[in-house]
Amino acid sequence: MNIGIPKEVKSEEYRVSLQPLNVAKLVSDGHNVYVQSDAGKGSDFSDEAYEAAGATIVSYAKDIFDNSEMIVKVKEPQESEYGLLRDGQILFTYLHLAPLKELTLLLMRKNIIAIAYETIEIDGKLPLLKPMSEIAGSMPPLMGSFYLSKDHGAKGLLICGASTVKPAKVLIIGNGVVARASERISIGLGAEVTVIARSPANASEVKLTKKNIEKQISQADMIIGGILIKGAKAPYIITKKMLSMIPKGSILVDVAIDQGGCFETSHPTTHKDPIYEAEGIIHYAVANMPGAYPKTASIALSNESMKYVSLLANEGWKKAVRQKPELSLGVNVCFGHITYEAISLAHGLEYTSLDKLI
Repeated sequence: MNIGIPKEVKSEEYRVSLQPLNVAKLVSDGHNVYVQSDAGKGSDFSDEAYEAAGATIVSYAKDIFDNSEMIVKVKEPQESEYGLLRDGQILFTYLHLAPLKELTLLLMRKNIIAIAYETIEIDGKLPLLKPMSEIAGSMPPLMGSFYLSKDHGAKGLLICGASTVKPAKVLIIGNGVVARASERISIGLGAEVTVIARSPANASEVKLTKKNIEKQISQADMIIGGILIKGAKAPYIITKKMLSMIPKGSILVDVAIDQGGCFETSHPTTHKDPIYEAEGIIHYAVANMPGAYPKTASIALSNESMKYVSLLANEGWKKAVRQKPELSLGVNVCFGHITYEAISLAHGLEYTSLDKLI
């Protein structure tokens, strides 16, 4: 199979989908791998390293897409890449299609076999989302504490406090991988931490109800949103009306922004311009948070994704999804049909079982 690794074009995205050692394995299995020049630069992988692994380095994204049966990326195709996708191509990447109807329709029109890392599922776990969730969940306390400074329009509150000053109050909403990582880092930084979740894990956590949310946000200096509904748009846990209950100068960090955000006033930002103010509340909603730490993120992602890339390349996608049922759950769009029900519901479009197409 001809496999393409393009350079990511999303704003401030420095990750790469596969390491040179992954490329070497694919080449040894008899596949041709095309890597766009500087695709790995941001993650500290040189073109020379990919060449030594057996890849063909090409200068332009068009050459990658034109020559490849399967495109392996990190982020969903950006508008500049829409025209490069070829009819019937396999696309393996993070897609987060629930808030992206235009891209969903494009993938349908082009008969793309679109396989999303984030919906591959084993026994309720999301193995390809987990490594990025760990990184994304570790970042909010770090970013939030930085942007709590006065020069960013926030309270000017040090997260750990001081010998005679209480630490900042951090409210974490959720109880998945993101929330647990945020909790661990927040505690490590010395914050006073409250976790509020649908299914509290212990007596110290708070049940997710409207009343409890309103009580907790009225006391919070930093609020971290880590709510995930697999493949679907995130629900609004904090509405625009509720912002008036939050102390002015506090910060909201919306880790669910890739899925539309769990705060109604969130909109996607970038690492270059990460924050904005709404109703006196600072918002941090970078849509590719792990992209800030590309070396860690690229290695973590490819360590988990490579077995599926190899299977898709060696067996073809139809045999691969039969062999690995969890991979079939990753197929979001196929031959012009939506094959992941949460996405069909998000866009009001027809759902087709993948079984009917293979």
